[in-house]
Amino acid sequence: MKHGKASKTAELSAMIRTLATNNKYGKKVFNDPYSRYFISTKTRFIYILNRIHSLINPAFWSTGMNSVGYLLSLCRHRYIYEMLVSELKNQNTQILIIGAGYDTSYLLLKDKPGFSSFFELDFPATQQRKRKILQKYFKELPNLYFCEIDLKLKSVNQALLNSNYNNTLPTFIIIEGVLSYLTKPEIEKLLNELSVLSNQVKIIADYRKPGLDMQKNTTAKKWTKSFSQYHEKYVSFYNEDEMNDLLKKANFNIIENKDLLDLWITQNQLVPNKNLNGFGGIFIAEHGK
Repeated sequence: MKHGKASKTAELSAMIRTLATNNKYGKKVFNDPYSRYFISTKTRFIYILNRIHSLINPAFWSTGMNSVGYLLSLCRHRYIYEMLVSELKNQNTQILIIGAGYDTSYLLLKDKPGFSSFFELDFPATQQRKRKILQKYFKELPNLYFCEIDLKLKSVNQALLNSNYNNTLPTFIIIEGVLSYLTKPEIEKLLNELSVLSNQVKIIADYRKPGLDMQKNTTAKKWTKSFSQYHEKYVSFYNEDEMNDLLKKANFNIIENKDLLDLWITQNQLVPNKNLNGFGGIFIAEHGK
């Protein structure tokens, strides 16, 4: 991502959720009526082309690069959202989203019972664009807090200063599509910090696996190569055992750690693309009471 520019991949993620919401197959994976607000004019052109393609091609979601960037990211987002809804059943749980981009979980849940405080952390330019769009469509956004951060320059604790974050309350932390852009020392430092962020911490995060760098995984490699035009490149890779060791070193108890492909929904045309095996993993871990 270019310095001082809002994240393009965050916008593309919003575009993918919009595309799914307006498609009978994609909607089965995730329904997001708010993501359309974050699509710019240039990205809308990409959306229209994909919308036409998805209507005329029943296998749109499960073939080629669409299965990596579109369906796989939707399945990941759906799974994280379901975990978030479950965590909100626990009274007083705070939600912390690191690298929130144009995540709309707050909008989807703000009127639901059990709603709690949301803290969104991201680069200044991305947050400024998001706040401007939200102000256009919503008069009030209670219990939503924006905290600017560059994880390479500032700690999460520093970003949360002067916010209403309460380190005595349980905190559910979401890190979606972020860890792979950080170096391994940066990830280790982040996990160590998050483990003691509050008295009770639970994290859900995804990561990339070493197999993604292998020449035989051509589908995944084509997708990751396309990121170069947005100045975003994967720099860290872990297998499941390596990630488990890292979490244990940071004093986390591992609840779950599995392949992203396991999150795939399998009904009608939504059939797993086996070429994506080893693309990445996702874990849930906790620390504290």
